[in-house]
Amino acid sequence: MDNTLLEELQQKYLLGIANDVEIQQLMDWYYSFDDEMVNVKTANIHEEKEVYDRLRQKIEDIIQRNPRKKDKVFDIRRNGYWQVAVVLVVLFSGYWFLKNHTPENKNQLQTSTASDIQPGQEGAILTLANGKKIFLDSAQNGNIAIQGTGIVIKNGTQVIYTPGNSEKNTPLAYNTIVTPKGRDFEVVLPDSSKVWLNAASSIRFPTVFNDKPRVVEITGEAYFEVSHQLDKKGNRVPFVVHTNKMTIQVLGTHFNVNAYDDEQYTRTTLLEGSVAASKIGSNELVKIIPGQQAFISNLGSGNVSVKQADVNKAIAWKNGLFQFDDDQLQAILRQVSRWYNVDIDCAEQKKDLRFNGIISKRSNVKAILDLLSATGVVNFKMENGKLIAY
Repeated sequence: MDNTLLEELQQKYLLGIANDVEIQQLMDWYYSFDDEMVNVKTANIHEEKEVYDRLRQKIEDIIQRNPRKKDKVFDIRRNGYWQVAVVLVVLFSGYWFLKNHTPENKNQLQTSTASDIQPGQEGAILTLANGKKIFLDSAQNGNIAIQGTGIVIKNGTQVIYTPGNSEKNTPLAYNTIVTPKGRDFEVVLPDSSKVWLNAASSIRFPTVFNDKPRVVEITGEAYFEVSHQLDKKGNRVPFVVHTNKMTIQVLGTHFNVNAYDDEQYTRTTLLEGSVAASKIGSNELVKIIPGQQAFISNLGSGNVSVKQADVNKAIAWKNGLFQFDDDQLQAILRQVSRWYNVDIDCAEQKKDLRFNGIISKRSNVKAILDLLSATGVVNFKMENGKLIAY
């Protein structure tokens, strides 16, 4: 389909003036999904290609996937009819149309207070070995601390630890970096490993790594790119991540750990390399390969299990996106609460509603809630500074 015609049909539909023939044309385009490039307005060309490629794959997956028999899943389209921004294929231009052209919708969140809730940004609190706190949001670029023989440097949206030398018989000193709700941040550890912290997360680590296993502790969610390190004998030094429920042993790899206490599972998703996961206090290791996920219940006393993973979904947060695949509304709202630093209550009868979609984390919270409410199955309102889903 010609892009000019496609955009015209999108506008007509979003304005509510598309006739049955034009709606059918949109449906035919959706199910054929032509190879032509769709008009996806994003911040830069690299993001545009990434969003386009991933959304196309998601559409193909949704079409091929059998619907759940037990629970109804509300997509961006409902019962075959387009509900929100043409299934978000025109994700950002769709937001523009919704904001400027869509008629009043009784299900949309009609409050200026919600419009004022802005997305999160880069920021964190660094606690040094002596207990001193440095607020990285406002700290100036450059050297911000000396820890042992190493220097701590702030460089824009990341903090970098230069490698120091550990002295014999000297206990390790530890630093902690915490991202509150509404913040995320990148850390370069003393061994040059990189860690991205999602909102409401933390990492505790030694300021110097020696020949012993490199051990860090996290809460919340973090994405790791672990560097290789050799000891004096030429052997690889393991990298170990502790959460409340799981231990992950690494030699050098890329992986994501989701360990929020309010989620049902702690999950480790592997993108590159190899890791082994175990239950806290257990020596029984479960190895996973790229594309797999090790998980353990946060609620019971089960063991670590393994399944195939959607790695794009696992690291969507790091790439500036919310990605929902058959996700319960209560799980979606937990993500929204962390990123937008807003308290949310969800009516009991709405918690298990399921949704599919990919949404930019740069949108204000009202845009996201309007997209959810446009499905017609859930509404939102503000009461005393708290969001209510009903």
